[in-house]
Amino acid sequence: MYLISIYHCGATEPIAYAPDMESFVTEPPTTDIDLFVCEGSPFVGHNHLPADRLEATIADLDAERTVLVNASEHARREHTVELEEHADAIGCELSVDFNEYTIP
Repeated sequence: MYLISIYHCGATEPIAYAPDMESFVTEPPTTDIDLFVCEGSPFVGHNHLPADRLEATIADLDAERTVLVNASEHARREHTVELEEHADAIGCELSVDFNEYTIP
């Protein structure tokens, strides 16, 4: 379960929500994404996906903002600030439960 809300306030670009995604079957469906909410476990949780493949997928989509879900301080044995640094290192944001994301 992912406890976030996304408000699409008249934005023309789509939102992509793919919390368990590893990669595209062929290629990104579009590269005009405002917000991409995707799997983050290789970077901020229990690493059950190949990080290099997912990082390439994130880069291929080239969203304005990418938010990583499946963060786990416990699994990583790291504090939230360290997980935020991992997300930032690949140009992403760390998801926070009950966060709200507004697309202008």
